[in-house]
Amino acid sequence: MEDKLLELYIKLDEIKEYICKLGPKRRTGPTYELKINEANSLNNKFEECVQLLPSSVSKEILGICINIRKVYSKILSYKILEKMSENFCLKTAVSLLPKMNGDESVTRELIDAIELYSSMISNDGKQLLINFILKTRISDSAKMRLRTEYADINSLLKDMRSSLLTIKSDTSLQAQLQSARQGNKSIKEFGNEIERLFVDLTISQANNDPDAYKILRPVNEKNAIKRFSDGLQSQRLGTIIAARNFSQLKDAIRAAEDETSSRPEQIASYSKSRNYNSFRGRNNYNRFQYYLPRPMHNNML
Repeated sequence: MEDKLLELYIKLDEIKEYICKLGPKRRTGPTYELKINEANSLNNKFEECVQLLPSSVSKEILGICINIRKVYSKILSYKILEKMSENFCLKTAVSLLPKMNGDESVTRELIDAIELYSSMISNDGKQLLINFILKTRISDSAKMRLRTEYADINSLLKDMRSSLLTIKSDTSLQAQLQSARQGNKSIKEFGNEIERLFVDLTISQANNDPDAYKILRPVNEKNAIKRFSDGLQSQRLGTIIAARNFSQLKDAIRAAEDETSSRPEQIASYSKSRNYNSFRGRNNYNRFQYYLPRPMHNNML
């Protein structure tokens, strides 16, 4: 797998260098489009490889995957830059970028929205976007943690991720995920718990690196689906979910809910019979001990 990923990286890097040397004015015509299509094909092969990665990957493979993501993003950026001419729009920024309110989920939404909108505007508009964010979108406590001026969007986003988001221990999150059980929770509540742990674990492991996040997400999601199926109260339902080989956790959760609503009696009776048989076996054993005839002594003969 490592050799195959390395080969994909080398080919993509060659395409990137070729397009870079063409220059903005020559990035047109069938040859240019052929290179873009070739890069897309190589990236599709890379995505297939990512799906086959085990639950734990070496640092070498993770590093290659991150480099492939960066090279492919650079290739796409050449194509996007040819079409981008939009300047900063105050109306769009107000509607797209939420205001920080102390809720960390809103802060994450703001960071994602900044990353999206900044990729859609020209370089001149990006500086206006930075000023707009610093003056109107962040809270007073956030202003104390960030600088008053930034030269580029990437520096601002990096500081926002490191200073405004809580970094959780990946070791603790892994332990919580591995020990998660449904218990008395509903399937939806248990699924939400698994999803929260899976997302927090991925963010913690990625350490604010978007490319690492893209690599780790499918690997961790595969493990989260397994933990969800293993932790279900009904062993029968867990077996059904595991056998369907879902690639996304949300689909596994929805399938478990649908399966329960369509055949609740079977699942309930299966779980009940398992518990009853286990209890009955222990009860019979105790009764057998209690009624076992006592040996007769010689003076009773």
